[in-house]
Amino acid sequence: MKRVLSVFLIVALYISMLAGCTDNTGVDPADGAPELPSTPVPTIEPAPVTAKTDLIGFVVKDETTYATCTMMYGFLQTAAELGNPSMLLKYDDKNTTSMQAVQQGIDAGCKGIIILNPSGANDNTISFAKSNGLFVISAVDKDESEADVNVYVDSENHQFEMCNAALDRMTERSISKKGGRILIYGYDPTPLYEKCLETVKEFYPQYGVLSFRRTTTSREDAINELAEYLLTHRGICSLVAIGEADAAVARDAREKIRKQVENKNIPEEASAIEGVPNENGYTLPEISTALYETPEITIFGNGFTDENIKLIEKNAIRGASIIPYYDIAVNCVMLMDRLLKGETLPSYAKVNRPIVRQDTLEKYMTVYGEVKELFNIDKAE
Repeated sequence: MKRVLSVFLIVALYISMLAGCTDNTGVDPADGAPELPSTPVPTIEPAPVTAKTDLIGFVVKDETTYATCTMMYGFLQTAAELGNPSMLLKYDDKNTTSMQAVQQGIDAGCKGIIILNPSGANDNTISFAKSNGLFVISAVDKDESEADVNVYVDSENHQFEMCNAALDRMTERSISKKGGRILIYGYDPTPLYEKCLETVKEFYPQYGVLSFRRTTTSREDAINELAEYLLTHRGICSLVAIGEADAAVARDAREKIRKQVENKNIPEEASAIEGVPNENGYTLPEISTALYETPEITIFGNGFTDENIKLIEKNAIRGASIIPYYDIAVNCVMLMDRLLKGETLPSYAKVNRPIVRQDTLEKYMTVYGEVKELFNIDKAE
């Protein structure tokens, strides 16, 4: 079934690309407004336009990033499965605007429009669509626009959930009696460190929490500074990497100090920091000397990047919290279908960020493979 759908999606994409390549520079002398092209309605069989189906459009910037392509794929596939004819309404902010894309959808007969609205950039476009009688769903940031529903990604709790996952993993490894530490690592670790510290104090008092700020964009320098920190702060058993590239740095730093420990090439000053209060007056619990020996650090990362994918496949990192672009698009289309059927929906719908692990990676890779094939992209960035 997926392969059949892919064929239909390719047809739909081809038609939408034809629409996106039409010249939009013509000007009507009557009002000086750009003349919008006449665009055929790209339907995805087996869902012809009937009395029971309404055409829906997806207003999206004309680009080939993994995020955008995955959302387009999710939009087209879900619309096809629900029996809704659909079209992509692309703009480039140079020759065409998002408002022109909406007008193109109106001219084609769209009844509902999904609009990407990062940081409220398309609030005016949403207002324009609503003023023309369309149902509107906004994504991906939480925004107070005029959209009927705002679908947004959890941007607050996902890293906190990674901290919990890291702490649970420490418990699985029977570290609870050894006073192991969890390290929060990245360019700005303080907010997450403070949240994690609250959890540890209340639920995991046997563990300690540390934070280390990355100070350089150079990967090699970042590896060296983190490795030095890990050597002088022994007993770290879990590490939560905040930035998309931070997990790979953490993995390399871990391997570097592992070799140093195995070869007994350890600086004299490298010892566990015992009972030393940090800047917030927090005192670390005592640590077992058994954790001094081999640095076994479980790493959790952020982002569905090619590098993180490989690290998960090799079990070099335990998992990564990702923005579920495909799921966002699926939710948008399903909510639009309900609006078109006359349902009244809440103004906001939250999509949680999952933690992708080795045992759940395959389903995300299936979507990734389809997206790469359809849109000819070579990496997830």
